[in-house]
Amino acid sequence: MNNMSRLVSVNKLKQRLAGERHKLSPELIGDYMDKLNDCYLLFTVPIRPYNTAVQVVNPKKVYCVDHARAQAFFSAASGNNGLALENLVFVELRHNTENVFYYKTACGDEIDFAVGPDSDIHLIQVCWELEKQDCTRRRETGALLDGMKELELQESWIITAYEEEEYRDTQTGRWIHVVPAYKWLLQ
Repeated sequence: MNNMSRLVSVNKLKQRLAGERHKLSPELIGDYMDKLNDCYLLFTVPIRPYNTAVQVVNPKKVYCVDHARAQAFFSAASGNNGLALENLVFVELRHNTENVFYYKTACGDEIDFAVGPDSDIHLIQVCWELEKQDCTRRRETGALLDGMKELELQESWIITAYEEEEYRDTQTGRWIHVVPAYKWLLQ
């Protein structure tokens, strides 16, 4: 739960547990992760599939299905409310579809969610706020613009805590809709 909204791999978990003097095999760790998925405690989100081999070797993002439980493990004092907001967005997406993935652009930038079937895919980034740091805006919009170009999409979304705007890239004409979470949740 401490890794909520972050990338996790069986090998990284094995290394971390070995550092705490717990010797578990990768197979057993994988089985535990599957059991946590099966009992709806945690969900793991794979990379958007190009093929099965790519999905198997890439780490998965971990989300907690019970947002209150996640908050108990992940205090707001940690300073990254964006991860908690991302978990909340995942829970809502998962209520509507099982086609939830994360996406890596050709440049290696991560897009939080690629939702839906290939014929109707939507790209979504989640961040607490865009305005505080200019680098956040560049990182979030840059990854989305690259992803939209690769997937031939004309629009995508950034879900924030409170900010709202419409951003149009002047070079490509692509739209990024910045939506506050409360509005997005009510749609």
